[in-house]
Amino acid sequence: MKLQDLPQFSIKKVAAGAAYPALIGHFSGLDGVREGRSWLYSPGQSLFGELHDLDLSSGSAIFSAPYWDAQSAGQPGMSLPWLDGYWDPYQIEMIVDPNHVWRWVEFVPSDAQHFLLQGHRGWTKVGQKLPENAVPLEVVPSGWDHEHCDLCRAHIDADSGRGAYVDGDDRWMCETCYHRYAERHDLSFLVTA
Repeated sequence: MKLQDLPQFSIKKVAAGAAYPALIGHFSGLDGVREGRSWLYSPGQSLFGELHDLDLSSGSAIFSAPYWDAQSAGQPGMSLPWLDGYWDPYQIEMIVDPNHVWRWVEFVPSDAQHFLLQGHRGWTKVGQKLPENAVPLEVVPSGWDHEHCDLCRAHIDADSGRGAYVDGDDRWMCETCYHRYAERHDLSFLVTA
C-alpha cells in the first residue's frame, strides 16, 4: 500500500466552524474512514483535527482543524491522504521516505532514571529530558530493559535473542515490521493493525 492508496480528502472550501476552521470536502473512497480524531497527511505539515458529519453515501465530510491557517497544507482545491488518529504522521514519513535511515542493532539494557511527578513514579532512559516538574529519584542500572516496535508495539529486549532496527530519532522497529513495511515502503500496517 502506497500513500496514494489511502483515502484522499478533497477540500472544497474552508469555513468558520463553531470552534475551529472547518474544511469541507469529500473522500475518494471510504475504506477505513471513520469519524473522530484524525489527520490530513502532508510531509512535515500534517493537519490534526476531528472528522465529523461523514455522509457514507456521498463521501462528503467536515474536518475541523484547530491549527489550520492560510499557510497550512490543506487549502481549497487540494486533496490530502486521510490518516486515522491512532497513527501519527511521523510513522508515515519514516516508512515512505526513501532516505530514512535504519540501522540494525542488538538491544542492550541501559540505565533508567526514576522520577516522581504529581505523586506518581515514572522512569526514562538516563540522558533523556525529564517531564516538566518531575523530581529525579534513583538511577537503576540496566533498568531500561526493553523498547517497543513503533508500529506493532512488540517487545524488543535482550532476552528475545533477536535484533531490531533503530533510526536517528531513537524510534525502534522489530525485524518483522522492518522487512514487511519499512524496507518495502509499504503502508499496509495502517489497515492490518
